[in-house]
Amino acid sequence: MTLLLIAAALVGDGALPDMSKVLPDRARVAALERVVVMPHGARPLTHYRRTYWLEDGKIVGLFRREGPPGVDVAPEPPSHPRPASRVRDGGCDRVTVVYEPEEGRVLEVACDGEA
Repeated sequence: MTLLLIAAALVGDGALPDMSKVLPDRARVAALERVVVMPHGARPLTHYRRTYWLEDGKIVGLFRREGPPGVDVAPEPPSHPRPASRVRDGGCDRVTVVYEPEEGRVLEVACDGEA
């Protein structure tokens, strides 16, 4: 899948695009994971499948209890994207986080509503 995304992103002269503008940098994801405090009712961070992508210069993460725990970086939200500002109904099986990498601070972390 990653190779297909990279191949699709090739520019006219065959050069690869600047991936820092497409994917969150793993060092910044690690920094986010060091400072995020999970919301009340959520499990520990390492119990979630965590997917991160860039949105308006911020790193957005979706933590899901579906699938094996681990970390993914992606060029876009997982299928079924939901804006972080919307209330959802996934309880703490899904957690959304928004991180400002330039300031090194978490702007938002919340469970996806109460089931």
